Amino acid sequence: MAHFTYLLAFTMAACAGQIHAAPLAGRQVDFTGVQTGQGTFFTPGLGACGITNSDADLIAAASQALFDSDPDICGKTVNVNFGGNTVNVAITDRCSSCAATDLDFSSTAFSQLADVSVGLITGMTWTFA
Repeated sequence: MAHFTYLLAFTMAACAGQIHAAPLAGRQVDFTGVQTGQGTFFTPGLGACGITNSDADLIAAASQALFDSDPDICGKTVNVNFGGNTVNVAITDRCSSCAATDLDFSSTAFSQLADVSVGLITGMTWTFA
């Protein structure tokens, strides 16, 4: 019974937001220089930066690790390269399902790197402008 009580208390605390996982198991990520990650796309709306965007905007959502590590991330420009194509996007949202160096683009931004039918690009590189 004690194990069940502990498990119930832990679950309730986690649901209440009182237990937080350390990003990337406590490792600090250095976001300076060229980064390599995956790219996906989403349907923009009101983002974590408080900006409402549409699919026509050249924007991206940064990973939770990146977004939470930089209090000035909103509006920063990122230069992205993939398969010989380049796009410059502004960070306007947060992607909680992205790995540290992944970006989630508007479909218009993604389409400048690859056809949207691909859905996921691997090996894109990016730097802050």
